[in-house]
Amino acid sequence: MLLSFMQLLILLVLVVITLAVGVIFIPKIAVLSAPQDIKKIMLAREDYPKWRTILGIILLLILFLLILGIFIWAGVDAKSNHYSFSMIFIRYLILFEGYKIFDMICFDYILLTKLNVFQKMFPETIGCKGYESYGFNLKSQITKLIVFAIISYIIALILINT
Repeated sequence: MLLSFMQLLILLVLVVITLAVGVIFIPKIAVLSAPQDIKKIMLAREDYPKWRTILGIILLLILFLLILGIFIWAGVDAKSNHYSFSMIFIRYLILFEGYKIFDMICFDYILLTKLNVFQKMFPETIGCKGYESYGFNLKSQITKLIVFAIISYIIALILINT
């Protein structure tokens, strides 16, 4: 299971880089899950030059493939080491739920509400009430935690039966 936590660490690094690329190159995409007042201001911003957006999309596609690779690696390793259903299920729970908990604590709570990172990068959002509303998407986050557990179960079923 140590490998599962190493894979989670790699996944989280890739997710942080993905967020940074989104915010730097395509902020209108990065704020799609932000509170409504922040999203409204950011979507009204002038678009960056097309080259910057295209570069951002290319980088995001590469990062998406790397993230997908983590999940494939987790499955291939589990199959080659003859993991049981429960071990595969736990491995994917670690990956999916670890990511979601990191997202809720680090991105939503620390970056968005405490460190004022986005206000520094996008001063036009200073004063938005959304920065004070940790839990603005709590229902969505809890739903994702449940869905990720179901996905982990399904992946374990698929891998154990192949």
